[in-house]
Amino acid sequence: MNKEFVAALPNKFVENTRTLCGERGEKWLNDLPDTIAALEKEWNITAAGHFRNLSYNYVANASLSDGTPAVIKVALPLNDVEIYGEAAYLQAIDGHGAVECLRFDRERQAVLLERITPGVNLRSECRKDRERAVGVGIDLLKRLLRPVPTEVDDYINLDDWFDGLRNSEGTAFPQDLAERALAFYAELSTDTGNTFLIHGDLHHDNILTAKREKFLAIDPKGMVGHVGYDIGVFLNHHRDWLDWDTRLDGKMDRAVTHFATAFDLEEVVVRKWAFCKMVLTWWWLFDEMPEMFSDELGFSDVWKV
Repeated sequence: MNKEFVAALPNKFVENTRTLCGERGEKWLNDLPDTIAALEKEWNITAAGHFRNLSYNYVANASLSDGTPAVIKVALPLNDVEIYGEAAYLQAIDGHGAVECLRFDRERQAVLLERITPGVNLRSECRKDRERAVGVGIDLLKRLLRPVPTEVDDYINLDDWFDGLRNSEGTAFPQDLAERALAFYAELSTDTGNTFLIHGDLHHDNILTAKREKFLAIDPKGMVGHVGYDIGVFLNHHRDWLDWDTRLDGKMDRAVTHFATAFDLEEVVVRKWAFCKMVLTWWWLFDEMPEMFSDELGFSDVWKV
């Protein structure tokens, strides 16, 4: 049964699990049907088929005992358990601007979430008016920001992620880019007045159309950091989305201006955050999946810093 279950999972998801988690990942995959069965009993739910685009978590449709649609999510057995931050963040947000967390099983690293409908991501929703996506992103980010809570143990600290970038020293990763990103981060993170509890991964695929609010965010990291980091996440995804556009520079300049104005930041600050986020993302790829790393860091000058 378990072998058949694993065989039916997307190949990329299985590959990611084995690459990132090794033997623990293999055991986690084999145990996954039993984990889901235990959660069904504990939460009095019925799990259905998994999502087709699985990447770094197991996510599947589910139904509550009264038939209400829901989503079950089980995290990979990583050393840094990000789902703790996700659950804490969603509980703190309490459904305002983000999906509701209905249940959380800390031991099994699993959450039961509200199912969002119609659930069209921002990329698809704004495919005919891509500049509209910027306004949606700004409005949602404003709704999501919260003061840093007193208890932060379950949240990711953005400082830790950039400390990890220091591990690039002595590797084949472009040292000039890592050094610039770290220098910018040291400068930018002194702005404690703009440090909040932030989503941590707010981009087009994590913003969905909904009924109780026009748009809701999903898949937060749940972290303590500068709002500029979330802006950088969004802008890097926006830039990738518009990569084909012959008017890319002008559209990105306007996006930077809109975010800077909305959050009372200098445009150069927004650009530096976008640069930092870009370099950090490529470092993760280099460190965790070097076979996928390429020379696309040549795009590093797009932020003009």
